[in-house]
Amino acid sequence: MGLRTKSSKLSLVLALVLFTQCLPAVFAEEKITLTWWHFWGDETGKKAITELITKYQEINPGVQIVTKELTYDTGKEVISKAFFDNTAPDIIELGSDWVPEYSIKNLLLNITPAARDVEVDFKGWSYVTLEDKIYGFPWLLDTRVIFYNKALLKQAGFDPEKPPQTWPQFYNAIKKIDLLSRDTYGFGMNSRDKGILYKKLLAFIWSNNGLILSEDGKTCLIETRQVREALEYYLSLKPYSKVGPQRELDKAFYEGKLGFWLSGSWVIWRSAKVNPKLEYGVMLFPKPDKNGASTSWAGGQYLVINKNTKHAEQALDFVKFVVSKDAALYFAQSIGFLSPAAKEAMNDAYYQFQPERKKILEQLDTAKGSPAHLQWTYIQDILDNRFAEAIEDKLTANQAVISCKREIDEILKVLK
Repeated sequence: MGLRTKSSKLSLVLALVLFTQCLPAVFAEEKITLTWWHFWGDETGKKAITELITKYQEINPGVQIVTKELTYDTGKEVISKAFFDNTAPDIIELGSDWVPEYSIKNLLLNITPAARDVEVDFKGWSYVTLEDKIYGFPWLLDTRVIFYNKALLKQAGFDPEKPPQTWPQFYNAIKKIDLLSRDTYGFGMNSRDKGILYKKLLAFIWSNNGLILSEDGKTCLIETRQVREALEYYLSLKPYSKVGPQRELDKAFYEGKLGFWLSGSWVIWRSAKVNPKLEYGVMLFPKPDKNGASTSWAGGQYLVINKNTKHAEQALDFVKFVVSKDAALYFAQSIGFLSPAAKEAMNDAYYQFQPERKKILEQLDTAKGSPAHLQWTYIQDILDNRFAEAIEDKLTANQAVISCKREIDEILKVLK
């Protein structure tokens, strides 16, 4: 499941070639160099990046794109230092949670007029929008969905084509799958995973109408019944869960040992390689009750432009090419996961005839992004740490919520 066919990829390559041939060669007179820092250092990602650049330069021979590969371990530090030293590149790929910090610090080019012209054609603008000004383009999006093992669900006495839809149903299915054998677990629960755990918990909190911050970002709203209930419910799954880091839990799911697993679209691509015989489905995030909401976390990759670039027009043109339907679709298919932010790409047969990928697009429609806040990366660290301590039985759900409130209030106090 989830494998693209050779013919579909060939068709996409031809479409990309035709698309690029139709673009005007507007920068052929003056030879310029644009620098682009991105996070695709793996072989597949590098190859796809190179192919996109080659296509662009064929129609714009006067533009040379020079890239630098970053890693998520040190990337943010490298980017921040470059801005401080005034050595930042023309174009940067940023993770969604990082964009607000650089926007608020006035380091990114305001591209509002260009973005407004195509705004209706893309999803995911909230991360790059600040006070009605737009500072970048959404490129690739993802959310968190529930992957479930159909065989285990059937063994536990449930219809594998009708997965649970509410929290009570979800709990019941997890418990029964966990009781099947010593080698199976009902659920995969992340341990102390920096930058990962909070995304899982936010889905439970948001689905229960809980909030972390007020709309203006000035007040912490975490100390509520809705948030406590969400955390308590999550902790109630622990006795029937395998607790561990993301990679370990991904692996357990591929091996058929997890009944339910809250993860991202890479599971489709990876499971097809590791265990193509695995029978699994994708379901929307469960609702607290039948009248509740299915709200998951959403994020992705964004392309922004350095405010101090000397080639703003050319940089904008290249960014618009990379995020375009055909280019983004080609890249997403090449790497095997993530979804183009271009809405038209979502209607492509690649998604419409693959129920797992289509379900991810459906979840994106009701998913939410992290608050666009200057200090969000520090706030998410607080959530990660306190939620982890609750999972480790060092704090109760109520104590974790109170501690988060106290620490977040300290951060917000500095900004007032």
